[in-house]
Amino acid sequence: MTIGNYWNALRLGVYQAVIKTSIMWDCGKDLVLQNPEAFTAGVFSHQGPNEKQMAETSFEFTFFAKGWERKKPATTDPTEVPNYEVVTKVSGPEPGYIATPIFVVAAALTIILDKISLPYNGGVLTPSEAFYGSRFRPRLIARGIRFEVISKETIEAPAPAASKNSKL
Repeated sequence: MTIGNYWNALRLGVYQAVIKTSIMWDCGKDLVLQNPEAFTAGVFSHQGPNEKQMAETSFEFTFFAKGWERKKPATTDPTEVPNYEVVTKVSGPEPGYIATPIFVVAAALTIILDKISLPYNGGVLTPSEAFYGSRFRPRLIARGIRFEVISKETIEAPAPAASKNSKL
């Protein structure tokens, strides 16, 4: 979200204060929910976005990760410092009405059609673990979700801290 200038920041603060004060009581909460346009200068309404607004909206997330260049066995020293950094970006169309169904349908198709290739049969898993090695990502790419690697580099381990008793 881009605010633009101090005047818009001030207006945003005033709207926030009015809404926050209004919702402290049930009647104020009802008033805000029944008239979102009045309390948000038309930004929110009960009608949702129109086609033009959805066409002009997109999402972009940048991820910063540190880890190891190669998969480590479970017996690896847990104090070993990561030696690899990766920056990636995921982007796509309007996130609420367009991208969300793309993600949900791709996940459902993957669970139904690729069940044999999924690494686990159930349990509580992160999406990256649950869909590892499946066709989930290609299904997203086919529907306009973009995955980019911005940078990746091997990093040197920091030098050991100098001892308090060492002399220069």
